[in-house]
Amino acid sequence: MWRLILSALVTVALIIALDSPHQIGQTALPALGKFLSPATGFWQNADRADSKNATLHLPGLTDEVVVVFDDRLVPHIFAQNNRDLYFAQGYVTAMHRLWQMDFSTRAAAGRISEIVGPRALQFDRRQRMLGLPLGAENALRSWQRFPDEFGLLEAYSDGVNAWIEQLSPRDYPLEYKLMGFEPEAWTPYKSALFTKSMAARLCLAEYDMEFTTLLDLLGPEQFAYLYPDFNPAQDPIIPPGTPWEFDPVPVPVAADTSAPGSGIGLRSGSDDEIKLGSNNWAVAGSKTASGRPILCSDPHLGLSLPSVWYEVQLNGPDANTYGVSLPGLPGIIIGFNEHIAWAMTNVGHDVTDWYRITWADAAQEFYMLDGQPVPTGHRIERYLIKGRPDVLDTVRMTLWGPVWEEPPYDGLAMRWLAHDESDGPELAVFTRLNRARDTEEFLAALDVFQTPAQNFAYADRAGNIALRIGGKLPLRSRGHGKFILDGAQSASGWPGFIPPRHNPVVINPERGFVSSANQKSTAEDYPYFYQGGRYFEDYRGRILNEKLAAMQGITVPEMQALQYDSESLKAREFLPHLLRQLPPDLNQEQRQVRDSLVAWDFRYRHTSESPVYWEIWFAVFFDLVWDEFKVLRDSLVIVPPESWRTIDLAIHEPGSSAFDLGSTNEKEEFADIARLSFRNAVDSIAALDQDRRRWGEYRTVTIRHLANIAPLNVVLRNAPGDGDALNATTSGSGPSWRMVVHMTDPVEAWVVYPGGQSGNPGSVHYDEMIQTWVQGDYYQVNFASTPQDVQAGHTYTLQPNGR
Repeated sequence: MWRLILSALVTVALIIALDSPHQIGQTALPALGKFLSPATGFWQNADRADSKNATLHLPGLTDEVVVVFDDRLVPHIFAQNNRDLYFAQGYVTAMHRLWQMDFSTRAAAGRISEIVGPRALQFDRRQRMLGLPLGAENALRSWQRFPDEFGLLEAYSDGVNAWIEQLSPRDYPLEYKLMGFEPEAWTPYKSALFTKSMAARLCLAEYDMEFTTLLDLLGPEQFAYLYPDFNPAQDPIIPPGTPWEFDPVPVPVAADTSAPGSGIGLRSGSDDEIKLGSNNWAVAGSKTASGRPILCSDPHLGLSLPSVWYEVQLNGPDANTYGVSLPGLPGIIIGFNEHIAWAMTNVGHDVTDWYRITWADAAQEFYMLDGQPVPTGHRIERYLIKGRPDVLDTVRMTLWGPVWEEPPYDGLAMRWLAHDESDGPELAVFTRLNRARDTEEFLAALDVFQTPAQNFAYADRAGNIALRIGGKLPLRSRGHGKFILDGAQSASGWPGFIPPRHNPVVINPERGFVSSANQKSTAEDYPYFYQGGRYFEDYRGRILNEKLAAMQGITVPEMQALQYDSESLKAREFLPHLLRQLPPDLNQEQRQVRDSLVAWDFRYRHTSESPVYWEIWFAVFFDLVWDEFKVLRDSLVIVPPESWRTIDLAIHEPGSSAFDLGSTNEKEEFADIARLSFRNAVDSIAALDQDRRRWGEYRTVTIRHLANIAPLNVVLRNAPGDGDALNATTSGSGPSWRMVVHMTDPVEAWVVYPGGQSGNPGSVHYDEMIQTWVQGDYYQVNFASTPQDVQAGHTYTLQPNGR
């Protein structure tokens, strides 16, 4: 009897243990019974190459839709009406990317604690404090005012849910089983959350705190000397001298633009720099071998698996469009149709301001505005925490936005454009671009775009090229928004916005190309002031324009090679100046490094040692030049001057006090710092293993799984490129999509991205394009007019339920 009882108890204990998740240190384990179950566990996620044709009956469709998947699992969707088109897009996107869509929008909403427990609570609080749910709620409210466009978003949501509703636990993507949660219904609100997460990636950057601290430390004159607004060597996106065909609206001078006596104190904390750039360009037929324009796109984003992009063709009653979508949004974001092609890069305008709040009472229930106390708003946030009781929190709200409770911004209010309701049908910008047929329709589509501001490059089959900044840009008096602002004055705010048709634009320029690489949008002749530009160095923009200007008879392979180009203009311009400072009496190790750098062609090949030597030397040089800043950054929120300013001083003002080391009694100049930094750099190089001296081994590239599940990451040691090169591949970011479109008849295109169509790690389509991408190769697009034109892998025929 006792054996029977003991056996029963052990059995019950095992069932409980296997049915419950466990935590070992920092590692969370799933409920092993469910995870290992042959019927419902991870075994079901092994690659089931679903290559059979199928007819599916789905509620919500009105007519038949044909989806043909090609050999890379790209869906080519053919629908008879637009509602069915976006329903089918939602359905097939969820088929391949459901977990990604679900997890990324829960993260934006500050809901990860529901999945992983209390260790994510700080992250969730920051997302709520940042106001991503607030911005999504406001976006949804504004979208609903335009029922035609909103109906397409609802159709997309219905398609996602049609996929979810037919899933059983055995079919759940692997990550649900690993993390122990289930899919939930998709809604338009989730799409709104996704747009706000993209805004946080692309238009949240600012230096208000850093610059305010630096102004207090350095004084106005020295601050302006070390941190100028404009690099005179840069080549703006819109060519200087482009006529502005409008009368600018008057801009009242805002209060508190110079932040004298800011009153915020010198603050500690961390504020990471956000630098996600991109390249795009279009060349006119006058510069191509075919006489037809060519458009090129490679947006630089954080590299992740599943990829941020999902490749798709949408063929409906009024457009046939191909490109990449963002999982969670209807339409194609970057791509082409039978008439036009478009591409985007991040503008980098500053649309985030911080305000010092003057509280009217000790309880901070009122704050002062224009001499009067104003009630503080309160936004109650509830956090559902896995395995723990719920947590309630309050975010205080002001006229400007949420008040932060986290260093270094604690007690400051945040004004961010992404919180605002949009004025027009912003949701329609991409569906309108998908259908645009000419330049005027392209420009009209951008009139409703709000945030994050983008440089839209354009080409069409009629031979036109153009580039326009799309996005809502605050009206600012000169210098406004550069420092912490006085929240007690309403005059510290934005008096309005630049009219959309006053945004910078150039159409068919004489030089025969348009381009952007995140440099300043315009020269100083643009009649409006915009804050920003520090977020990206100018070198990519300059070398891109230099190379395009020198090219004639351009071919598609030459454009592909330019996207893959790894030459650094920064190294080309500055390294010779550094080398000229070196003395002749070098030891053997120093001579070997010097000789390698002298022979270098400034290209970041993965097999080359020279890029490693240059990077180490420049980093040591930069830190020595700004040694006082390096010390201060341990305790204060500041940033050193930009690389271009450092190089500019070295070349044109070698005796500047910037080169005087604070740690010595001597007066150092540029030559002294060049020599000292070289000696120190060679010592660091000598400590490297021989393998680590090759660029691909020194700077590996990690394409991280979205939840940072390490076994699902991909680490590359054969990736060329650098953040200052056109092939701007860094350790964790780079060209997330490469596209070259030749505006022939019919349109031809070549594409690649560092991932695969499937989000399932057990699929051959999970990461199949990575090596093609890293080698600079492409796939030619199958831009089909009918389902029969697709070089098919398999076909799904989607029928309305009941047929």
